[in-house]
Amino acid sequence: MKTSHTSTLITLLAAIALLFVLGGCESDPTGPDTPSAPTLPNPEQLQVDLSFFDQAEQTTKTGEKIGDNFINAYWRVAVINLMLRYYLTPPVAAFALALHTVPSRQEDDSWIWVYTYVQGEEELQIRLRGVQVGDNVAWELRVNAPSAQPAIENELWFAGETRNEGQFGSWTFYDFTLEGRPAVSTISWGESLMGNFLTINALHGEDAGDVLTYTRQAPENAITFYDASEDLEGYIRWNELTGTGSLMVPDYHGGQPACWDEDQNDIACDL
Repeated sequence: MKTSHTSTLITLLAAIALLFVLGGCESDPTGPDTPSAPTLPNPEQLQVDLSFFDQAEQTTKTGEKIGDNFINAYWRVAVINLMLRYYLTPPVAAFALALHTVPSRQEDDSWIWVYTYVQGEEELQIRLRGVQVGDNVAWELRVNAPSAQPAIENELWFAGETRNEGQFGSWTFYDFTLEGRPAVSTISWGESLMGNFLTINALHGEDAGDVLTYTRQAPENAITFYDASEDLEGYIRWNELTGTGSLMVPDYHGGQPACWDEDQNDIACDL
């Protein structure tokens, strides 16, 4: 959600997460004959490791030379990383909090996780609902923020499904600050022949149709992206073991692949 509410939610969720981490996990009151709550997705599945490119900043400080191709990829990854944090920080924080909260079983066999944060006049409540539907788990997360201007009351933030103990899933996010409360993006994750993947699809506004996917099949990593408005696509690939990699983007190197070696110096691509 590209609104002021997003930054508020991120700040408050981070604060709550810290409190729960410091306080530790609550005990699970369920016994062996008590129905189990649905498995929460592991928040680590919604995290993207781009630390490979940290060496660009470190090497620059030491005065060592790095090839233009790697530097170009580094700056693009820096922008992508900011975007990923914007999209992923709130849901990752929300589910991280749920891991430290004891859910309550409802009469319809759903489970509810509730956590509230209050600081001064600021108050935020998250209500996460999960229910088993066949082999899948249907999730719905709603937000209450009575101190917000205007107040947020039981608004749907995101909903979706997971399966295989949360190893696969997809969530759709809604912007309740816009007329009609439209779906604005989806996040999906899982495993394919290309390795583990995380995909973000923009559904609303000037970015509608854009797609960004991160895949990892160690030691190979890749970011692919598609700009719907320009009908253009590109990629950044790297091998975290050898240090080699390449990028192909429309506005660099004539739109042709540009590669670097294990020392991140420019080389001709072996096509």
